[in-house]
Amino acid sequence: MTHRLESPRRHLPVHPPTPIQVCQVGQVSQRARVSLLALTALLGCGSSPAPATDTSADDSSIAKDARAAESVVYLAQGGSDQNDGHSPSLPKGTWDAAIRAAGPGGTVYLSGRYFNQRIVIHASGSEGRPVTLKPDPANRGYVDGGQSKPAGTWREDNLIRIYGHDIVWDGIEIVNSPWNGLGFDDTGARGVVRRTKVHNIYMQPLSTSADDTLFEDNDVYDTELSNYDNTRLEGVWGSGIGTGWNWTEKRRVRRFTARRNKIRDNWGENISAFQCEGFTIADNDISPKTAVGIYADNAANGVIERNWIHDGKGRALAFSSEPYGYTTLRDPPHDITWRNNVTRNCDFIAFIRDGRKTYYNLRFIGNTFYNTDFYVDRADEGGARGNEFVDNVLDGNFHLVDMAAWSIHHNAWPRGNAQGSNALTGDPRFVNPAAATPEGLKIAPASPLRRAGAARSDLTTDYFGAARPSPPSIGAHEPM
Repeated sequence: MTHRLESPRRHLPVHPPTPIQVCQVGQVSQRARVSLLALTALLGCGSSPAPATDTSADDSSIAKDARAAESVVYLAQGGSDQNDGHSPSLPKGTWDAAIRAAGPGGTVYLSGRYFNQRIVIHASGSEGRPVTLKPDPANRGYVDGGQSKPAGTWREDNLIRIYGHDIVWDGIEIVNSPWNGLGFDDTGARGVVRRTKVHNIYMQPLSTSADDTLFEDNDVYDTELSNYDNTRLEGVWGSGIGTGWNWTEKRRVRRFTARRNKIRDNWGENISAFQCEGFTIADNDISPKTAVGIYADNAANGVIERNWIHDGKGRALAFSSEPYGYTTLRDPPHDITWRNNVTRNCDFIAFIRDGRKTYYNLRFIGNTFYNTDFYVDRADEGGARGNEFVDNVLDGNFHLVDMAAWSIHHNAWPRGNAQGSNALTGDPRFVNPAAATPEGLKIAPASPLRRAGAARSDLTTDYFGAARPSPPSIGAHEPM
């Protein structure tokens, strides 16, 4: 059973050689003297794009130039909040001071390594005018927690915790955390993490308890190291990218998006919509080492589409409503669409029978599941209804107990284990199934699956973005 990081639990004490310091608002950070084993690997990483310019209209070009200059602030460990921050030689010393100096719509550039110090951000941008945090193009900034094993009393917390709203973390690499990586607190909203490498994290690399959070174009690897090779050193694990309970208002997180992320060598769940309402998980590249590729747990009203989940030891997709001691909310998964996903060489798609043992209004449409089983056990509480399995290729075993709760038709079953009406069996004519790419699981123009599916208003494009005719082809690819 998957567990979450928020619930209280006991741990054995661990004493690191050098304690992590906490950067408080108004303090001047001091550079910690701790060796870094992975520094040489980090020095070869690239820098972020050049700073954005202020394009707002103004009659005076002089006023416009002055306003644009003031919107850029530099930050460095060892800097001082007495500096104005407007030049790399006079950087601010704390994150809150730099963000406030930049102001809504501004940019903060981190110069150099920010080392062995926990980051707590309370400052904010404004809706529609976020403050963007980037690495200095001339002196690449990154955050290094100094070690990727637990650090004394600093456990079950983030290397970077953001309480403010309208903050965009754009490309500042995060490495070596003795617990979690970056997390948005539920007091904030509209946080973004994009184009960021996150690696060598002991527990959960990226998470949010805030509404309207976006994670896009990130590269996450060597994370959830506490569960390396399924050792479960802490007895728990989290997600590469995931949501969490809104503690302030005692409710689900709302409006979560994870798109175009690459996740590999992550020893937990990879992307999780956990206690989340209204979510999109799309266009991600996931190779699950264990647990689940994409997990919908106590989740509702979401779309999971165009994801490439491949060559892993865990479940490709799963849904459930696991119980947690801090809330009585145990809403079954419902109103979720899995569309145009491609899986290859994963264990199975599964309903995990913990907590509320039912589900409803789930739709699997237009997917290609290659060498992947589909396993949905009995809904013991009853009430399973309104579910669909349509226009899919299932090259794997099929186990579904509550058949009356599902509409199953127009699917392809290469292994001959056909279910439902309008079923096709036999060779689907994949282009090159041995290739470890979604392109290898395209179907040939002469495939029997071509235009053999059921027409649907909610299946208008394929995995590759091509328009679907009516009727569409079965599976995630629409051949020309």
